[in-house]
Amino acid sequence: PMGYAWTENPKEKSVGFWCMKNNLEAGWGTATLSSSEALYIPLSAAEEVVGFLSYLPQNYAQSLSAEDRNLLASVAGQIASFLLRERLKKKTEEMKRLEETQKIYNLVLNTVSHELKTPITVIKGALAVLKTGKGKNADSLDDLEGAVLNLTYEINNILDISKVSVGSEIKREWTDLQDIV
Repeated sequence: PMGYAWTENPKEKSVGFWCMKNNLEAGWGTATLSSSEALYIPLSAAEEVVGFLSYLPQNYAQSLSAEDRNLLASVAGQIASFLLRERLKKKTEEMKRLEETQKIYNLVLNTVSHELKTPITVIKGALAVLKTGKGKNADSLDDLEGAVLNLTYEINNILDISKVSVGSEIKREWTDLQDIV
């Protein structure tokens, strides 16, 4: 027995990939690339080729019986169906993960937008009062200062979050629970 060394032979690999690309049997015992050491059977399910099955005969002089060939085709079909199911399962999981990520992104974006609008609204209001000259300038300036500080705080939070997403260390500090809520 040769072990699995024959699978590393570039010629054998190319026969396997030809089999996949063309969705046809090739190699030993076929009319296509028959000088190959093994028989290559495409693993196809639902009109998609997901790999190939290679069969290395023990006796090159003896061809496969119809029963053995049918058995190999059946095994190839089962393997293909399994691989396709696994691939679809992974795609479904990835889609779910992407949907969750999108939901979180939208939630964060909506929250950030709201949090930034509040101080901007206060700034606009205070500026309008200052422009008209009505009201107390000191109160309007206090409102402006508070809104600017609030806006700076929110922007710093956004910057901190973006640093976390690129792998920076988390800066731990005390914060007001109301801000989190």
